[in-house]
Amino acid sequence: MRNCKKLLEQIVVDAQKRDSSIDLLRFVGISFIILAHVSAPEIVLQLRTFDVPMMFFISGLAYSGKVPDFSFQFLWHRIKRLIIPTYIFITAYYLIDILFKAIKGVNDVSIKSIIDSYLLIGGIGYLWVIRVFLMIGILTPTLLFIADKLKNTRLLFVATMIWLSVFSLLITNHFGTEFVIVREFFYYAASYSLLFIWGVRAKKMSDKSLFANIALFLFFFIAVMATFFFVNHGHNYAINRYKYPPCWHFVLYGLFMSILLYLIVRKCRLNRINKWIQLIGSNTIWLYFYHILFVQTFENVNMHWVTRYFAVYILSATVTLLQIFIADYLYSKIKHYHFLKYLKG
Repeated sequence: MRNCKKLLEQIVVDAQKRDSSIDLLRFVGISFIILAHVSAPEIVLQLRTFDVPMMFFISGLAYSGKVPDFSFQFLWHRIKRLIIPTYIFITAYYLIDILFKAIKGVNDVSIKSIIDSYLLIGGIGYLWVIRVFLMIGILTPTLLFIADKLKNTRLLFVATMIWLSVFSLLITNHFGTEFVIVREFFYYAASYSLLFIWGVRAKKMSDKSLFANIALFLFFFIAVMATFFFVNHGHNYAINRYKYPPCWHFVLYGLFMSILLYLIVRKCRLNRINKWIQLIGSNTIWLYFYHILFVQTFENVNMHWVTRYFAVYILSATVTLLQIFIADYLYSKIKHYHFLKYLKG
């Protein structure tokens, strides 16, 4: 018991060595992402739709100041850090699914669904985010190089608006959307790369510069929303409608909220946050995986969306923290089992 308590304290200490502001933003992001999947009211779904864009903005923050590394070792590390945990989860998910169906005497396992899950283009669902993170991970050296060249904030803003307008026009006119590689890979990379680059640059901007860009993105977000509202006579202007693939005011809202929340956190100058928030913020990938299981578990249960949210969140966080504890305990006993690190993060 004493060893377990000591190990838990060490896990907390290790988490608190990280950048508190980044983990706090990750905590906020994952909390709103879970909110998206519990049948919340439409107004709530619209307001929280900045969450996924902010997670890519945070990735940029985490890499801010780093030199672009185009080596195979860097890319392979980025790929493994995402693919191995994802494939562990997918494998466990389908093994459990097949087992329960076998117990019930049901034999409707879809091979196509399993393949699509491993390819991150369907299947289980919810895994499209991992696919985009994988793409941005591979593009990280290139995006760091671009961010370094766009040191002038005004130039970065103009380049952002031009690039956003170009691919948004292509998407809304369905250019190439019949091709999976264009729709699911190119367009997603095009938009979320913008969030990553702004994350890289935001850390180096002054508060005044950040505030100016917050105001500009808010202005253009409202302008685009108003334009779509009047052109479509009050239809098809909702933020979420432009999420798959992401374009127009979905990206603008993501940029506005990401920079705003980052500025607030930066102004607070947090040196340390609550240890449980830090632990969740530093292990968002497994919290995301487990929330899929519990969202599906409560899918047909009649309960208020707030109750469903806290049930999914608390259970997902509990299992995630338990897994971290077990992984660290096993590593303390068998140090050469490096694969255990993929059960965290």
